[in-house]
Amino acid sequence: MSYAVGDEIEFLARLTASMTHEIRNVFAIIQESSGLMGDLLDIPGEEAPKKERHKGILSKIQDQVNRGVGLVGQLNKLAHLADAPEKKVDLTDLLALMVAVSRRLAALREVELVLAPRPTQQVEVETSPFYVSMALHYCLETCLGILAPGARIKLGIWQDDKAVGFRINCEDMNRNQTDSNISTQAASTPQWAAVEKAMEKVNGSARFDNDSCIILKIDLP
Repeated sequence: MSYAVGDEIEFLARLTASMTHEIRNVFAIIQESSGLMGDLLDIPGEEAPKKERHKGILSKIQDQVNRGVGLVGQLNKLAHLADAPEKKVDLTDLLALMVAVSRRLAALREVELVLAPRPTQQVEVETSPFYVSMALHYCLETCLGILAPGARIKLGIWQDDKAVGFRINCEDMNRNQTDSNISTQAASTPQWAAVEKAMEKVNGSARFDNDSCIILKIDLP
């Protein structure tokens, strides 16, 4: 089965990966400069209140630098998803990445994303990380478009003897019994169609295990 993602995607991925390295250099210079300023503040002579205020400002700068470095690292990993059409993928690492980059979207809808504990054994499969991550993204988009504020989405690894993948549980305590089922609502959305299309690309499938539990399954060779 072909996992090719297209020249356009590869072009954008290469440029994005290259730019993230340059942005990291910017953060490194800011970090080094703020560290130097901190050293200068430790030199005796400046009034204590001013010194503490300046140190507080530098601490905030350092916090934002650390945050920026983390975000750039996530962006770099996303860009490298298209490096190879097919490769060995650690599903736990990929799931953690997609949850991390999706937290802002979930927060905007007031939905909590909960990542299950890492399995004791590594779960790897030869597949396309690009299409698997796309399926995860649109699966989350499907759930976020249906769930009410205050809901929770729990994500973890799923596997049996013939396949591996992900389990996504939607917990919405605010839904009324008169509301239509989550699975019924999801089936009619363009996002769910995108999930199914992406999973087909990796010899997999997407299904509801029950009304609120989604299984993304990748068949083993």
